[in-house]
Amino acid sequence: MWTRRDLLGRLAAGAGAWALATPAMASDGSWDISYIWSSNAEAVLDYKARVADVLGPEVARNLVFVRGNQGNFGLVYNRPGTSEAAARRVAANHDRALRDAFGGRDVLATPIRDAGGYSPTRAIARGRRRPTPTKTAHTAVREPTPPATPVVEAPPPSQEELPARISTPLRDLINEHIQGLRRAGAVASDETTSWYVHTLHDNRTWVAINAERKLQCASMVKPYVALAFMHQAHSGRLIYGPKSKSKLEAMLHRSSNSATNWAMAQVGGPIAVQRLLEQHYGHLLQETCIVETIPTNGRTYRNMSSARDYVRFSRALWRNELPGSREIRRIMSLPGSDRLATGASDIPSDTQVINKTGTTSHLCGDFGILVTRAGTDELPYVIVGIIEKRNRARGFSSWISSRSRVIRGVSNLTYNALKSHYG
Repeated sequence: MWTRRDLLGRLAAGAGAWALATPAMASDGSWDISYIWSSNAEAVLDYKARVADVLGPEVARNLVFVRGNQGNFGLVYNRPGTSEAAARRVAANHDRALRDAFGGRDVLATPIRDAGGYSPTRAIARGRRRPTPTKTAHTAVREPTPPATPVVEAPPPSQEELPARISTPLRDLINEHIQGLRRAGAVASDETTSWYVHTLHDNRTWVAINAERKLQCASMVKPYVALAFMHQAHSGRLIYGPKSKSKLEAMLHRSSNSATNWAMAQVGGPIAVQRLLEQHYGHLLQETCIVETIPTNGRTYRNMSSARDYVRFSRALWRNELPGSREIRRIMSLPGSDRLATGASDIPSDTQVINKTGTTSHLCGDFGILVTRAGTDELPYVIVGIIEKRNRARGFSSWISSRSRVIRGVSNLTYNALKSHYG
């Protein structure tokens, strides 16, 4: 099945430019609704599809891809003969609907007077450098600011698959530990657990239990969103500047849901994030499916991934094979909450933790890279622990505390086994 992007690519290849059929517009001094302005035409088109999905077919029929007099591209709801007051009422309704869908506090729809400052575009030359946008309804695609932190080019991610689990007692030890907790009622019958342990310096898989099982991501989806954002920054479609740096730090360090939704919106929304990850990192994220932003109440249950995908991602991150690897690692290693080292009594206090937790009333999880020592040598390893509960947890705080202790217990078992082997 052809996607819109495939079709446009075919048109571009055949004609050197691609054209869009758009409704006729006249500069009549009436008021339209504006949603976005950017120098990136493709990003505006992607955003047009997302806006159409939210606002419905009646609006979609009159959404127009336009070009401003200064060369930037925009998305406008064409409303001939509409007064300013009526346009403000419509814009307020659309803004509310888009914020509900995408999250964040940015204004997502605003009235704009059709006074000849823009017109429907008929052709877009390929490969031309376009000027920075000068009028902005909402900067959901590109920041017109110089980058504060350069996004260093990364080598292509390795296609190397994770090695098969080696024969060690650690897997059986963890499995027996979890079964004992089940018998004691500390892990319930409606709870699925998933575990993975992989040492990075020698590329060895020690534990893989339910490793390919798709489970809820919760906030563990956020490093994937950061990867999608950094990919677009590396490609020149976004800029990693002061604002986006602050947003990604809020997303990864403080687990801000609104910052996550903002980052998703820059890429084009969750569907665009998923499409990008499938196209460029599908060999890493084989069981990952991103379909929703994070609701205001934090109840995000539909984004899915697997322990194996978290390990593939972490290994590529450690090897600097992803765009922005060093910056993503820097943010993920800022002091914060974790279930892998903090509160795990056997883990040395000087262990570096590069992680992301996930928490809902159905999920308690953490994945990350721990960097410690075995003897005189550095010992970096990935550990993933996920507990997903089919039924909503009663007594949310006590359930999360209890399952966090389970993950910390497995982390202790893992460290001691690796220390014994490598020390």
